[in-house]
Amino acid sequence: MKAQSAAAAEEDEANNPLPESDFAEEELTSKKKGTNEAEPKEGPKEELKAPCRQYIIDRCDGVSKKEEGKGRPPLKPCLPPPCIKWCPTLLEQNAVCKTAGSLGVINPKNDRWRARIFKVGIVSNVIGLILTIVACASISLQFDALMSLPFSYGSSISDNPRIPGINIGIGLRGVAVESPLQGQTVWTFDQFCDRAYKTGTVQYFGEGVCRGCGQASSGLVSTLLISVVTYFPNIFTDVTRMYSNYDVNCQKMVGSFFGLLSLFLSLYTWQEYIHSCFSAFYEGVIPYNTQGYAMSPKEVDTAEKRLKILVNMEYDWKAGNGLILVVTATALKIIDIVCNLLVPTPTITRNKDEQIEYENL
Repeated sequence: MKAQSAAAAEEDEANNPLPESDFAEEELTSKKKGTNEAEPKEGPKEELKAPCRQYIIDRCDGVSKKEEGKGRPPLKPCLPPPCIKWCPTLLEQNAVCKTAGSLGVINPKNDRWRARIFKVGIVSNVIGLILTIVACASISLQFDALMSLPFSYGSSISDNPRIPGINIGIGLRGVAVESPLQGQTVWTFDQFCDRAYKTGTVQYFGEGVCRGCGQASSGLVSTLLISVVTYFPNIFTDVTRMYSNYDVNCQKMVGSFFGLLSLFLSLYTWQEYIHSCFSAFYEGVIPYNTQGYAMSPKEVDTAEKRLKILVNMEYDWKAGNGLILVVTATALKIIDIVCNLLVPTPTITRNKDEQIEYENL
């Protein structure tokens, strides 16, 4: 009986098969459902939400995809620093950096003017670097160097034809003195100030002025050396920004706004030195007696003391060649700052669509 029932069921299925269209409809429906479930994961909306940072990584690594025959920075130090790709949100992709990058009057796609402007910036930095290196001669304790490139220079005119005047070159670590009695000598600031006390000259410019100048000068040694070193990042930044496919917002921030801050701090430092040194020294006539001791104004008032005057020295103080070179080099930074402000960064640093396009290359 069971065998007969099974045979009857098989015969019924063979005579009444299910339509193939039903299977096709079910299979198509299941595929559509699977496709609809997968679409949100692969759709463009997710790409827009994800941060696009491949262009930053490639620029820092020196392998930008969109060079188009424009070349790349010639040296590795001229590439954007790796810290930008390590902390892109902090250093590159934020509202402040994007706003700063968008500032400028030159078309960001005009590579010809971009190159011309940053060549001017590079030249100004190189000239400033050379001037600062030459000014470093004032750190020396050599007589010729201190007299040629002092930061403060003093000279005196004698009213006695038998006694020539005195020339004083103040460097950053010592003082060169050329006098008829001592000849050509180089003293440390302590020795120079002690000499001024012994001869009584210190009474004409007040106690503490000489020591204060020594402290101000010594403090500028590290400042001057740091200034030399910081020129190299400025030059590298200008080289980087010459190439639009390697320029980034962070580099413009460093070259313009931080450069402006550095300029003001440097000018303030040199201004403080001016007030502490040659501007604080006495300018005018100092009478010396037969023992070479400076006579006070009260002593000169009496006729008896006036007869003991051997010579009257009229002193004059001014900025030395070393200080003039450094201030000139600092002023040249203005040119580089203007160059960075004129040129905006490429639009890919702010345009999400261009970043997505770059990601898909």
